[in-house]
Formats: sequence, C-alpha cells, structure tokens
Amino acid sequence: MSDPLRHLSRDEKRALLALARRAVEACLAALPGPEIGSQPARLHVRQDAFVTLRVRGELRGCIGMMEGADSLAETVIRCAAAAAT
Repeated sequence: MSDPLRHLSRDEKRALLALARRAVEACLAALPGPEIGSQPARLHVRQDAFVTLRVRGELRGCIGMMEGADSLAETVIRCAAAAAT
C-alpha cells in the first residue's frame, strides 16, 4: 500500500522547489537558510526527503534524510543546502 502523504500536488511541488532553490542560494552566499513561512499544510508534516541537484542534466549533488525528524519543508531546505556543498 502506498503512503498517501507521499503524493504532492503541483503547488506543493512548486513550493518545495522554491524553498530548495532559496536554500542553495543562501548556502552559497553564506547566508541563513530561507524561512519556511506560509507554505501548504502538507509541507509542515514530518517526513523524510531526498534532494538531487542537477546542472544542465548532470548530477551535481544528492543527499537525503530517512528519519523524518523535521517537517518536509525543513528537511528539503537542509538537504538542498547539503547537496550544494
């Protein structure tokens, strides 16, 4: 049986992508990561995540967290910054 929490809407996916991009930009500029702010409720649920960074189709970094200790948004922010470095 599949986990219903794993299915994200288009808006949730866009919000996560925006957070990941801002996290990478902040990390590379040595600034604090982005604030989660007002995001879809689904992104505040504790969940594991895996982030893959590609530049022009080439793998540049990937990392994931299996514990699900933080919200999905927080996990994506942390993984995106780690994958960028």
